[in-house]
Amino acid sequence: MTTERKVIRAKVGLLELAKQLGNVSNACKIMGYSRDSFYRFQELYEKGGELAFYRLQGAAVLYLNLAMIFAPAFSPIWDRNTNAFANLPAPTGGPGEIATMLYFSFTTLTTTGYGYIVPIDPFARSLTNLEAILGQFYLAITVAGLVTLELEDRRR
Repeated sequence: MTTERKVIRAKVGLLELAKQLGNVSNACKIMGYSRDSFYRFQELYEKGGELAFYRLQGAAVLYLNLAMIFAPAFSPIWDRNTNAFANLPAPTGGPGEIATMLYFSFTTLTTTGYGYIVPIDPFARSLTNLEAILGQFYLAITVAGLVTLELEDRRR
């Protein structure tokens, strides 16, 4: 059983335990969750069943994987042109290079952009823009989908 499956089973188990005990507070104390978490899990489960837990988890995993996809794309640019990014030393080819590109990718995807790693190479700049746009579109579309589902549920 995967870790994700275990987490989802624990959430569903909390709902089942509360039903068996007839007491939400006791079930939360036993399982180590807050009552607020219980009611969020319950609402999510009532709306979409166990599949709803997977949808939200899948959306988050996909978003984080976008950074994991872009990070290796930046490394060859940095290897080919050591001046492709401002404020970075020459690439070493070790785990530090991967960590640096992953860090840059996450700050780009989330548009945090701390600003001390700056793409100079035109291709690096284009790729950075693409990642930032995809990151923001992904969040906007995901939130719009969740809002739409919520509005549909309220209409029923």
